[in-house]
Amino acid sequence: KSKKRMLMYQVGDTLFNALANLSVGSHTGMLANLVSCVRNIFNIKNKNNDVINFLLILILILLGLIVNSNDRNLITCLPIVASVEYTILSYKFTSSQGMRIALIINLVLWAIHDICVGLYVAFMIDIVILIVTVINFIRNKSVAE
Repeated sequence: KSKKRMLMYQVGDTLFNALANLSVGSHTGMLANLVSCVRNIFNIKNKNNDVINFLLILILILLGLIVNSNDRNLITCLPIVASVEYTILSYKFTSSQGMRIALIINLVLWAIHDICVGLYVAFMIDIVILIVTVINFIRNKSVAE
């Protein structure tokens, strides 16, 4: 799959996940998903650059600290960490394999968060996408060798 196609799926995914996180009171999860949606739209339109990435990361961290100021713990910080990671790596990697690496890291962080806050369906979806992504990574790695 192309990078653009992967990002288009992720736009829809981040919007639904923002609503799911809001429904369980995970405000950092909602925030991270909304900023990630904006990031993915910039990536799809090939409008992403160092300044936009810096601003998105700054917004994520600052708003994450504000939103999470009363309940700061590792689990509530995971959405911000996952989104910052993916923002950096999705900008740096241009290949589908690179995007898969970024997505694998991101999905592990989100899966931990989702199971801990009670988003069991999102957790199961994370695991399924993680398995499919790992399989595709391995398949494409052996083809490239």
